[in-house]
Amino acid sequence: MTQELTEELLAKSHWLDNSKSYWTEKDLKWAYSLYNRITGQNKKDTGCRSCRKQVVDFLKRKYRDIKNTQNT
Repeated sequence: MTQELTEELLAKSHWLDNSKSYWTEKDLKWAYSLYNRITGQNKKDTGCRSCRKQVVDFLKRKYRDIKNTQNT
């Protein structure tokens, strides 16, 4: 993952530390955009709850991985 993507992910740490319980359409647009840039995919938000959860959980895992790397 590039430094730019890492910084963008860290900038939304307040969303990814499990404290954000409601994601607006704008939030999800950002999440899908970042997910696609990290994975190289072209996943689109279809409104599927499970798909949305998968994208958000992926970003949360990436965020935790970065935080764990920084703390070692």
